[in-house]
Amino acid sequence: MSDDSLIFKKALGNMTKEVAYKAAVRHLTEEGYSVSEMTQILSYPVSFEEVQRTAYEHMQKTGIICEDEPDKKSHEKVSYVMDEGAFGKRSYRRIVSKEDETDKEYILCTFGTLSASEKEKILSLLDKKSREYMTGIPWPKKPVYHLATDKFRQMTDEIKKHGFDITKQP
Repeated sequence: MSDDSLIFKKALGNMTKEVAYKAAVRHLTEEGYSVSEMTQILSYPVSFEEVQRTAYEHMQKTGIICEDEPDKKSHEKVSYVMDEGAFGKRSYRRIVSKEDETDKEYILCTFGTLSASEKEKILSLLDKKSREYMTGIPWPKKPVYHLATDKFRQMTDEIKKHGFDITKQP
């Protein structure tokens, strides 16, 4: 197969995945669904790992999870809007808006640095939905920053009640 053929095949595969499930995974991630819930909802046959990878990438791009200390300053957010002309011709407009992230709060999370047995102890303290959320994220083996949502605060508070703290540097 030629290089052009391989490139086309890869692009077609990516487009198929995008239409089949990736946009849905990003939307469901925004809505707070766990990876296991998403795999049950999606009608397209997709592996847990692929849903997990797509959800994690989206969490990183949207700032839910930051692998480096979050930069708390304003930045430009670019989005596109589709316009349709009088005769059905479609065009896209680029919209640039300023997004202020100075008010976003993050919680340090060291869950990925723990041993398998420590992770199991912590997961056993959580309710089913929280446990599914935590196991659906492919936590890197280093501390990360998670957006301080009510849901994540409740999980870390529940863990702290039992003598564990995943919000401090190891």
